[in-house]
Amino acid sequence: MKNGILGLILILGISFSSFGQNLGEYRYVSVPDKFEFQKSENQYKLNALTAFLFEKYGFEPIYRMRVPAGTDPCSIVEADVIDDSGFFTTKVYVTLTNCRNELVFTSQTGASKEKDNQKAYHEALREAFKSIEALEHKYEELPAEVIIDPVVSANERSNVSPDSIEDIEVIVDPVVSAEERDALKNEINRENAEKASFEDTYYVNGSEVYKLSKSPSGFDFLKEASQEKWAELVRSNGGEYYHFSSEKMKGIAFFDGNGSLVVEYIEPVAGQLVTLIFRKRN
Repeated sequence: MKNGILGLILILGISFSSFGQNLGEYRYVSVPDKFEFQKSENQYKLNALTAFLFEKYGFEPIYRMRVPAGTDPCSIVEADVIDDSGFFTTKVYVTLTNCRNELVFTSQTGASKEKDNQKAYHEALREAFKSIEALEHKYEELPAEVIIDPVVSANERSNVSPDSIEDIEVIVDPVVSAEERDALKNEINRENAEKASFEDTYYVNGSEVYKLSKSPSGFDFLKEASQEKWAELVRSNGGEYYHFSSEKMKGIAFFDGNGSLVVEYIEPVAGQLVTLIFRKRN
């Protein structure tokens, strides 16, 4: 009886953790290269899938990349995938921990009876993420702190000497003529054009050769033979990864240490994580 009550308390605690927390204050989720139960980095492609699913459900994942400059550490939660598998069933659940090392979220447990380890972990993780999907997460930026001077009474004002009041410098923007505005606009356009200039880079995957060209939002990816845009890469907010989009696939992309372009996406029919590597042509 005692064990039953403890079990019920534990279940209720997990349920509260799963659905009682407001995660709107967290913009980023940090996904490690290796979870504690794994024997190697991204084993079973589980870490990449975790980052992909967090992005899918409204977070900005930090995975195999540096934290964006100027980021408040407390706007980041640390993700972990816990393996709770039995002998015949693969079970996992996801936890999120804040900058104060407080557990702020625990997902439902996902389970799979697939015999293939990668398929089993993927199926179980996707099931665990159903509770994260249900959150409908949207980052809510906190308003800037506003400091209001206290009200000063008439008696307090009368005791203030005029000599003790510092002069306040007031800066008024000069009037700008239409010609000056046009000249400024042309200068900005020229600077943007210089920033957009980028030497095209070529990549190889199998027998196909692709050209990566700079675009205002990131890069256009073209097949060299046809010169038609095959896909586009849109830079994430302040991050070092890209949203990859082509006619047949959508996912994330990043450049590895060798300069290769790595694209990861979920194959919709089989539901498996697919990794494509486009090697930079020297």
